[in-house]
Amino acid sequence: KAVGINAEYGGNPQKDVEGFYESFVPWSGGIANGDYNLAVHVQAGKKYRFRFINGGHVFPYIIVMDGLNYHVVASDGAEVRPFKTDGLQIHVGERYDVEITFPPSEENYSLYLRALTPATILDNGIHSIIRVQGSKSKPGDPYPPPTTTQLKAPQQVLNCLLHKKFQHLMKCIPITALEPAELLEVPDLSSKALDFHVVDFDDERAPLSSHFVSIDNGIFKQTVLPNKAMIRSDFVMPYDAHPNTSILKLQLNRTVIIIFRSATAFPHPIHTHGHKFEILDIATRSVAECPNARCEWQSFLKAFSKSLKELARKPKKLVTKDVVIIPAGGLVAIRFRTENPGVWAVHCHLESHLEDGQILVLDEGEYRVSGFPQDYPSCDPRGRLQLKPKPACICLQHLQVYRPTRVQTYFQCSEPYLCGKTKYTEEDLNVLEELRHKSQKRN
Repeated sequence: KAVGINAEYGGNPQKDVEGFYESFVPWSGGIANGDYNLAVHVQAGKKYRFRFINGGHVFPYIIVMDGLNYHVVASDGAEVRPFKTDGLQIHVGERYDVEITFPPSEENYSLYLRALTPATILDNGIHSIIRVQGSKSKPGDPYPPPTTTQLKAPQQVLNCLLHKKFQHLMKCIPITALEPAELLEVPDLSSKALDFHVVDFDDERAPLSSHFVSIDNGIFKQTVLPNKAMIRSDFVMPYDAHPNTSILKLQLNRTVIIIFRSATAFPHPIHTHGHKFEILDIATRSVAECPNARCEWQSFLKAFSKSLKELARKPKKLVTKDVVIIPAGGLVAIRFRTENPGVWAVHCHLESHLEDGQILVLDEGEYRVSGFPQDYPSCDPRGRLQLKPKPACICLQHLQVYRPTRVQTYFQCSEPYLCGKTKYTEEDLNVLEELRHKSQKRN
């Protein structure tokens, strides 16, 4: 059984039970498999495998089945050792397979399958019905409505990101608790074979909504992908790239550790193309550390449960995924092997964040192709749209009319509404100089 979940929304931003922003709009409703009243039919006493897919745009969901326990057996298509739980959080783009055996019964019965949002988990979400056929029921026998009218919070939630100070609200189990179905050794963990990188995310809120990426303590860019395919052999840097294309170059046959770090008081489901990665560790933040919905940069040398060297050298393969939730103001360390040459995107799976600039490119092995098949689908196979590129500017060119609330270094913008001014006032130059000094202090 496959269940795809989508949300509807509209209005003001909504916070989760901890106080972080869960979405930029409040919850108003959702559908499962395109239906407001989805009914799934199963037989009592039998085991079923469900695949849950969050195909929405904003909200994470907690999957519960009226108090029944189930076993998580796969994450993002990778098999894992069965993990028993009665709650599972799924963010946008994530996929989980679970197995559940429905209690035996001679008569038909029904129960709720719920996808709840973490903001107010006891009274909202998507409610579908599982209709369970009894062993002695006949075709046409009615299914009574679910008897559970009061929803109880799950005893534990896998893939939960609540800070330890809020664990009394629900027992949170990090995704790192999952183990791969097959425990394998990790090849070559010597210092010479390891490459470390840091990717920082920051944003500017509405009405000038924008997201920025910084690679290895570099300039924050509101990333724009080039219209011409980077994998083409005639793609020339920097001529064919936009000035604000964020590119992380990787050598082949290396073990790469990337630390994703966020300064936004908002969780981000980050998706990698071309790779599944191991999750080494996740560091959460408390709301108290993020006043005014802004989080100060946390040192990646101190944030995790162990040192980066210890994490990087974990000898056994860990749970692998292609989507991971970066907690609000938190950090995530991942590990993967560069064995798939190509040009791969890494981006937030919330479309508005992606469109606003929260994306970077992994240029792995500088792999290029000489040409494309004649029938290759592309909106711009010859790069003609490069004649009309997006703008590129220092965001602070808007200082006279708008001063960003969050700036650590030069922020390079790529949208017309952020690139309207070309001359600096004396005040602007003083602010720029101040920011230069601040940027030197950032980890």
